[in-house]
Amino acid sequence: MADEKKDKKDAAKAEQAPAAEDQKKEGHNPKVNKMTPAQIEKKIEEVRSSQGGLMSRYAKQLLRRRDLLKSK
Repeated sequence: MADEKKDKKDAAKAEQAPAAEDQKKEGHNPKVNKMTPAQIEKKIEEVRSSQGGLMSRYAKQLLRRRDLLKSK
């Protein structure tokens, strides 16, 4: 009986582990200076919709980086 509970717990942990790894990969935010122009544009849109504008420090950094890349 105790072995069955242990097996169920192990199985549940094994199912959750791959999902946790996927979240880490998706949740990883690269540094602004390492982003491509396409990634910067995507993040600007995400920030605009989630934060309701572009007044945050992160949004300002993204805008500065975008302008810098466009000037090159």
